Order: sequence, then structure tokens, then C-alpha cells
Amino acid sequence: MTPTPRPDPNVLDLRKLAAERRLAAEHGRTWSRRPSRASASSQPLTRPTAPPRDWVRFRRELLKFGVVIGVVGVLSGLTIITTSALRAKHTIEQQASTGAHEFQLGLAHLGAGQSAEAEKSFTAARDAFTQARSTTDRSFPTWLERAPFVGVRLATGKKIITTGRDIADAGQRLSALLPATIPSQPAVTIQSDGIIQGSFGVLPAVLERREDFVAVVGQAVQSLSTLSSLPPSVFPKAYREQATTWQRLVHGLVGTGDTLEQITNMLLAFVAPKTEKEFLVIFQNNNELRPTGGFPGTYLLVQFSKGGFKILDAPGNGPYALSDLVAKKNLPPQPLLSLVPFWTFHDANWYLDVPSSAKTLLEMYAQDRGFTPDGVVFLTPSIMEDLLRITGPIRPDKYAVDITAENFVAATEQQVEFGYDKAKNNPKQFLIDLVPLMLMNVAKLDAPNAVRAAAITLKHAQQQDMMFYSGDAETQHVFSSLGWDGGLLTNTEDYLAVVDTNLGGGKTDRTMDENVSVEISENNGMLKHEVTIRRQHNGVGGSPLNTMTNKSFIRVYAPASAQFISVTGASQPTVDFFKTPEPGSVALASMKEYEGQTLYDANNGIRITNENGKKVFGAWSMIEVGKTQTLTFTYTTPLPTDDTWSFDWQHQPGAPMREWKVAFTAPKGKAIRSVDASGQVHYDAHTLKVTTDSLVNRRIVAQLK
Repeated sequence: MTPTPRPDPNVLDLRKLAAERRLAAEHGRTWSRRPSRASASSQPLTRPTAPPRDWVRFRRELLKFGVVIGVVGVLSGLTIITTSALRAKHTIEQQASTGAHEFQLGLAHLGAGQSAEAEKSFTAARDAFTQARSTTDRSFPTWLERAPFVGVRLATGKKIITTGRDIADAGQRLSALLPATIPSQPAVTIQSDGIIQGSFGVLPAVLERREDFVAVVGQAVQSLSTLSSLPPSVFPKAYREQATTWQRLVHGLVGTGDTLEQITNMLLAFVAPKTEKEFLVIFQNNNELRPTGGFPGTYLLVQFSKGGFKILDAPGNGPYALSDLVAKKNLPPQPLLSLVPFWTFHDANWYLDVPSSAKTLLEMYAQDRGFTPDGVVFLTPSIMEDLLRITGPIRPDKYAVDITAENFVAATEQQVEFGYDKAKNNPKQFLIDLVPLMLMNVAKLDAPNAVRAAAITLKHAQQQDMMFYSGDAETQHVFSSLGWDGGLLTNTEDYLAVVDTNLGGGKTDRTMDENVSVEISENNGMLKHEVTIRRQHNGVGGSPLNTMTNKSFIRVYAPASAQFISVTGASQPTVDFFKTPEPGSVALASMKEYEGQTLYDANNGIRITNENGKKVFGAWSMIEVGKTQTLTFTYTTPLPTDDTWSFDWQHQPGAPMREWKVAFTAPKGKAIRSVDASGQVHYDAHTLKVTTDSLVNRRIVAQLK
């Protein structure tokens, strides 16, 4: 057998190579088989090639991976930040809480007369708030304040902490003004001779360092003013009520350095006068309305000296003690003849202009006592009611009733009118006994409640439940600058005041509903005013004083240029309604000065006078319980002299809350461009309507074109 020949490695087998390439093509291979070593030197090599890549799919998969990694990273970062923020928040809350606690301790120490301890507590409070602010700045970057939701809360928190630090610093500085310890002493004592005296403690000494005191309180007011626009809900619950009280105090101070300086000067006039000053303090009953707030049923003559005061004259039968002595030759304003044939102290607050009424009271007092006090302070029951809400009930000795804010007026009237000892004839003794107790309880208030009492007092001063007059021109200027003098508004173009004077109408005015509206429009080249007064007697049984017929002389105060047209709906008194003056009675020179020429229509009971630059129209209103009455006063004033119509509405001190409405129609050829007014305001080019209340004086300004 012939053996099979072996292939020669040096010979290329083309048939076999072609078969291998066909087989590779059938399996989709795109590269050549590596040649054998024998043929490597003669056959060129080819590189293998990769299939085309899907870049769109690659990027999509990469994006998914990146998102997952990013979310995991953000969540991890947020977890770390949140954990860190929660730890910082807890630390900040602890530091701020420590600051608030130390601040309250400082106030408590001040109230206890421990100024040295107060200074330490205020310093600790300031340091704690400083640490809280530092932690906040370190833990929360500033850019977070621009973030939604979180940013507002962060900015508010910083503001509260900063304010706490500044107020604590003011407390520390105030404490440094005081002696290290303040000896305790009773606020009020009654001497064996019956004279009541009291002390203002360290207040005069503080006020003598006036510049330092003003700087300290100014710092506190400025700091608190930054919080005045914040709603109570942003404060921690534990301190929300206290923060609201401080806000009210700031609003009372108006937040200005000028006002603070004026209040300081006013306090100096009372608690640290250069020489002794004597003021009549008049307690007015606004259940029996008079122009300055109410019937002056009780008065005290208070002597103010450096550091203290004495009550020198407080008769148990009140102003009637003076009426029994006065020479009964003073001819009264005609409406007062419905009560008495002469003019005495208890009817002397006849003018809405409080300085005029005060000077008349002082003139009457001088006729009886032989000297003229330095000034007058007018008070209405609203102040006592609000202070009783802070001090709690008071029970004077010898009386079997607790006096509260709710029963103060009713209990006082009951004692004054019916419950007094008829043999002694001291009906006003109840109120005189109550005042020292009230002063003692106010003096014992802790610091937070003392602040509340101060804020409430300032509020009532702004609402003219408390008004001041001084014969000293410099002191009177201070009262006037504060708006606490009760003077008639001046520098006004159009003006209105509606004043009720209860003359023999019982204690009915706080049971009366009274709403006032005025319609103002052009008529024959003038502005016609129709002032409509709607009155309803809602007296209820239980006290005969509340169910008497309300007899009031209603006066409408208008600009001096006003021309009277008519009064409709008024009551017409009979001839025998008025008493005959004593023979030889003479009008006081001051009455002629304040009222000028008087015109009187005896048939209709209409009286026209001038009072300190105002024209005054008066008519009677007599309403039985359960009845209503509507009076309309009509008069004209000149058209506006330029493209501005300004209207000032002055409220009557002591009067119950009333609704006021103004409807103004633009004169021909004019259109209303803009309006500045408080309350509900609606206007278009031709008409303006404003609805507001009588809590304070109001001004309406309409720009015309």
C-alpha cells in the first residue's frame, strides 16, 4: 500500500483556504482566520473589527445610573443637613428659652425692688440670646432665608432672637440706673388726719437722669417696633401673650423718640415737679354724658411733689360740696337752665374743647375754695374697668360687694345714688374709699402685668378716656403735642363733631344706640351737609336710673364758615322746662370768650353759638325707653378752594362706640382721583362713601381733578 503523503507545510492549499472562508461567511464572521505559521510570512494580517455601538441607549442607561446616584446623594445630604438642623434648632430653642426665662426673672427682680439682681438676670438673658443668634448664623446660611417656606420662618426667628437680645440689653441698662436695692414702702397710706398720701418710689430718681432713661427706653421701643407688624402666631405659645402686650405698649408709644420724650416730660410734671403742683382729678360718669366725657360726680385735689403725692380735698358729697358754697349768681348757658337756675362746678365741663372746660372748672373751684389749682385731669370709667381686669376684684372696707370690671359702674352708681348713709350725706365716699385700694393693687402688680397696665393706660389716653390740662404753658404744650389735651382740632377745612349732653336724663347713655351719618354734596355753589343722628333708648329694668327718659342737648360742631339751614326731628321743650335765673345773675367773662354771640330760637329750642373757631348748632332730643328718634341738621360750607377736600371728624370723649358714615359727592366739574381714609372705603369718580367707628378722631382726604 502506498502511504498517504503528508501535506507540505511550505505549500499553500488554496482549496482548503477557500472552504474555510466560505464557512466563516456563513457564520457571520468578518475577520480572516489567522494563517498558519508556515504562511504567516507570505499572508498579510487583518485586524478584527467591533460591531457599531448604540450611543443613545448608552447615554440613557448612564443617565439612569446618574439619577440614582444623585438621588441617593441628595437624600444622604438632606439627612445629614436635617439631623444637623434639628440639633441646631434644639440648641437655639434652649438658648432662647433660657434668655426669655432670665428676662422674666429680671422683670420680677425689678418688681421686687432688687435692681442688682435684675441687672444680673438681664445680662444673662442678653448673653443667652446672643448665643442663640450666633448658633443660628452658624447653622443656617443666609441664602436659606430666600428659600420658600423655610426662609420666612428663619428670617422671623432671627428677628425675634435679635429683638430679645436688644430688649434684654435695655433692661440691663435700666437696672444700672437704679440703686442696688430699693426699700419697700406702701404705695398709699392714710394719715390720722385723713389725708391720703403715696409714693412714686424710684421713678423720680430715674426720670431725673432723663437723657439716660430716654436712651434706654428708646432702645427698647426701637427694638420692639421691629416686631409690631408680626402676627402673634409667630411667637412661642409660652410667650405669646407677653409679646402681644409689649406690642400694644409700642403702639401706645407710637414708636417715636419724640413721643417718648414728650411722655417723659409729662411724667416729670407729675412725679418730679420743680415745685409742688396741685391738680383736680375729675372722675366722670359716662352713663350721664357730658362734652368732656361724663358728669363730674367725684373729684380729688391731688398735690404732686418730688417723689410722692397727697390727696388734700376729697369731699364725700363730691362737687355738691362746692355748689353749697358758691355765690349763685353765675348765669349758665341756656340749656343748663333745664337743671338749675345758676352755673356751678358740677356742670362746668360744658365745652367740647377740654382746655375751655378745664379753665371753667378751675374758675368755679376758685370761687368756692379761694385758690386756683395748677391743672385738671379728666378720667372716665373705662380706665378703671380695664385696670380691674388686671388687678382682679377689690372690696373696700365697710362694703359687702367685690368690685370688678363688669360691675364697677353699676356698683358705683348703686352706692352713690342709693347705698350711702343718708345721715352723713356722703354719697361719693364709696369711690373715694375705692381709689386708694386701686392704687395699692396697681403698685403690687408684677412686672408683666405692670407693663400691661401701662399699655392700657396709654391706649385710653389716645382714646381720650384720660385728658390733661395745665395752667403752665410749657406743660400744656406737652399735653397738646401728645394729643392728650382734648382740644378742638385745628387746621381743618371741613369738620364735624356730634356732642351729647345729658341734662336730667338719668344714667342712660351707655344704654343708647346712636349712629351718625352725613351726606355732603354741592348745592347752589356751596357744600350742603345733612347730618343725621339716629338714637335708640335700650334701657332695661333693674335700675330706675337706666330706664329714665334720656334728655340730651345735641350739638353739631361745624366749620366757622358754616351757614345754618334747619334742624328736623328734634324735641321741642315747653316753656316751663327751663328754670328762671337768680336776679342779678351775670354770665362769666369766660363764657362770652368761649361761645361768642349766641342765637336762640325759643320756639324750637335751637341754639347757635361759636366755640373756639367752630360754629355750633344745638337742639334737644328726649327719648323714652324703647323708643327711637332721628334728628337731621342741615347747613352749608364753601366749596373746596383747591383740588383737595379734607374732612375731620372729632369724637366725643367717653361716648359709647358709634358707627359713622360719610357720603361725599364731588362738586360739578371735579372728579375723585384718590382717597386717604380708614374704615370701609368705596369710591368712584363722582361719589365717596366711608363707614368707620367713633373710637378715635378720623380724617378723610379726597384728591380731586
